[in-house]
Amino acid sequence: MEQREKLNELGRKVLEASRTEILLEMRFLGPALGSLSYQMDLSTHTVGTDAAAIRFNPTFLTQTYLEQPLRINRAYLHMLMHCLFRHMFGAASPEHEETALWDLASDIAAESVVDSLDYPCLRRSSSDLRQQTYEKLHGELGVLTAEKIYHYFDAHFLMTKEEADEAWTRARHVLEEYGAATGKTAGAAGEETEDITRHRPFQTEEKAELFEKLRAEFEVDDHQFWERPQQQKTEADKPALKQPDIAVQRGSGREEQWEKTARQVEAEVTANRLASAETGNFDRVLSFSLRRRTSLTEYLKKYTVLREEAQVDPDSFDYGMYYFGMEMYGNMPLIEENEFRESRRIDELVIAIDTSGSTQARLVRLFLDEIAGVLAAGENFFHRVHLHILECDDRVQRDEVITDMAQIRRYAEGFTVSGGFGTDYRPVFQYVEELRRKGALRNLRGLLYFTDGYGIYPQHPTPYETAFVFLPGSDSSADKVPDWAVKIFL
Repeated sequence: MEQREKLNELGRKVLEASRTEILLEMRFLGPALGSLSYQMDLSTHTVGTDAAAIRFNPTFLTQTYLEQPLRINRAYLHMLMHCLFRHMFGAASPEHEETALWDLASDIAAESVVDSLDYPCLRRSSSDLRQQTYEKLHGELGVLTAEKIYHYFDAHFLMTKEEADEAWTRARHVLEEYGAATGKTAGAAGEETEDITRHRPFQTEEKAELFEKLRAEFEVDDHQFWERPQQQKTEADKPALKQPDIAVQRGSGREEQWEKTARQVEAEVTANRLASAETGNFDRVLSFSLRRRTSLTEYLKKYTVLREEAQVDPDSFDYGMYYFGMEMYGNMPLIEENEFRESRRIDELVIAIDTSGSTQARLVRLFLDEIAGVLAAGENFFHRVHLHILECDDRVQRDEVITDMAQIRRYAEGFTVSGGFGTDYRPVFQYVEELRRKGALRNLRGLLYFTDGYGIYPQHPTPYETAFVFLPGSDSSADKVPDWAVKIFL
C-alpha cells in the first residue's frame, strides 16, 4: 500500500511539473489547466483523460519524464486539446460509429494544434509522414477539426456500407462452408463473423497499411475512458465495458463545462492579442469549434409576417353568444367557431443554392435535404406561399417558384444540379432586385444562401435580411462573409 502511494505521489509530481511549465509559457491556457485533476489508474499503460481527470500509469510517467520530458508536456497538452475541442463527447455520437477512425481523427486534430504552437516546452522535429498528412488535410479541409477529418477518412479509407455488406456476405459464405467442412453449425459459423461485421473494412490493403502508420504516428494517449456509441444501447444489448465506472458520460455536465472553459480560453487569447506566430492555428480551430449551431426552423421565425388565413380556430369563439344560448335556451350554448385566424408565418422567401464547381455534389444534396426538411414541416409557412428556389453558380441557372407546399416534394424528387462553374453571389442579388422592381416580390423579408463560402460577395447591404447558410464541414471560408450579412452554421 505504501509503495502504491509513493507511485501515485511521484506521478502527480510529474504532471504538476508539466502543468507549471506549460502555464509559464502559455498563460492563456490557465482556465483549462486548472480543470483536470490527477488520478492513478493501472488499467492504462500510458495516460488518458475522461474530461474530469488525467488518469495515469506512474511507471510510464516517471520513465518518460527521465528520458523525454518534452513528451510529457506534449501529452498533457494533447489531452487538454481533446477536452477543449470535446472529442471524448463526440466519440459517443452515432455519426462517429467507426471508433478507430474517430480516435485517429481526434488525435490528428489535437496534434495539428500542438505542433503549430511555437513554445520551447513543446518543440520537436516532425516526421515526413506528419508533415505530408497536414499538408494534404489542410489542402482538402482547411481548418482541421476531428469531425472534418473523420468524414474525410470515412470517404477515402473505408468501403461504403453497400460494399461492406457485399464483403460481409462473401465472408459469411466462406465461414459457413468452413463450418460445414468442420462439422460446425451455420449459427456457430455465423457467430465467427461478428468481429468482421462490427466495422466496415478498408477499401484496399494499402489504405489499411497507411491507416496503421498514421495511428502509430499520431497516437499519444489512451482513449479507453471515452464513451462510445455502443454504450448508449439498452442494457440488454450493451456489451460488457472495460471500465463502466469511469467512462465519460455525455449527460454528466462535463461537456457544457468544457465548452464554457473553451470560451474563457478564447477570450484570454483575444484579450491578450497573442501573436499567431506563437499560438499557431489554435485560436482559429478553437473559434471554429465554438461556433453556435442554429436551428434553421427557429431562425426562419425572423421572416414571419402577421396575416389572416382561412382556418377554423376551435379555441376562439364568441363567449357572448355562448352565455346567451345558455340563458335563453337552457342547456344549449351557441358556439360558432371562427373561420379565420391570425397567424405569424412566412409568405415570401428566396432560397439560393450554390451549385458551383467548388461545391461538392454531396454538399448540394445536403443543402437540398435541409431545405426540403424545413419546408416539408411547413410549420413556419402559410398554406399559400411565394417561394423562389434559385440554383446558381456565376449566374442564376434556374428559378423554381413554389406556391403550394405540396410542390416541394415533387421539386426535391426531380432535382438535378444546374451549373458547375465559378461562384459569384452578385447575380442572385441582382436577379432578386429585378423581381422586387417588377412587383413579383412585394413582401420579401429574407434570403437564405446555401453555400460553401467560396465566391465573390456583393459590397452593399440588402434592404432585406440576407443569411449565408453553412452546413457542418462546409464552413471553413465563412470568415469571408461581409459584415452586413448573417452567418448561419447548422
